[in-house]
Amino acid sequence: GIWEWHAGASTVFLSARAQTIAFGQPGEGAVSYRRVLRRLARAERAVLLTALRAHLRQRVPLDVEVNAHAHSERCTLRVRGQAQWDALGRVERVAGAISDVTALRAREREIDQVRAFHARVLEIFPYPLLIKSRDHRYLFVNQAACDFIGQPREALLDACVGDLLPEQEALHHALDDEVVEGGGAVSREFHVRARDGREGDLVVSKAAVEGIDGQTVVLAVLSDVSPLRSAERRLRASLAELDGLFANSPLGMAM
Repeated sequence: GIWEWHAGASTVFLSARAQTIAFGQPGEGAVSYRRVLRRLARAERAVLLTALRAHLRQRVPLDVEVNAHAHSERCTLRVRGQAQWDALGRVERVAGAISDVTALRAREREIDQVRAFHARVLEIFPYPLLIKSRDHRYLFVNQAACDFIGQPREALLDACVGDLLPEQEALHHALDDEVVEGGGAVSREFHVRARDGREGDLVVSKAAVEGIDGQTVVLAVLSDVSPLRSAERRLRASLAELDGLFANSPLGMAM
């Protein structure tokens, strides 16, 4: 809705939509600005008037949200405006728009709650878990991933696999692209070498999912199979040693 106030006037013009927002019923024309302000609690009224004064005196942009009681319900109103000054810098008029953003802010709060819930669930997930953007950068890492990689969260966010595993990003990027283009979930085992020289064996499971903002992201879960592969190598070495001993023994040669 549109509103307009002229310097020195005790009334403010409200369009039909603005009056519907403010009073719950259509009407168009000048109304007492005191009647409008009575729709606001004292604290909210102070917020609006402070913003208006800052705009008129310091020319700070007028764009403020206040909670009001309009048409018997609590709502959130966004008030914007632009003053017009004369050649001497005196205010002549202010005009702008008033919008009911109650539903929008409620939806934003719901999204924030969903984000917080999902973040909490992922945070307590016992396996290293990372969420990557389509350009292969980390958007989220849980505490288990920070502990496993040995880096604080701040160092991992917005980084990419090449920052952690030098010269090994091509295979991991290809796997990202595979799950995004084909859907479903895939798992691959990699022998990795970290920048600090550590080596290990990982099973990386990935799936492409739709994020809260509607953008496709890649969910990656890491499983450290290094102890298993190390045990397998020791077992194979032991068996090879036994085979060698058996082959060189008189009993083995006789057989």
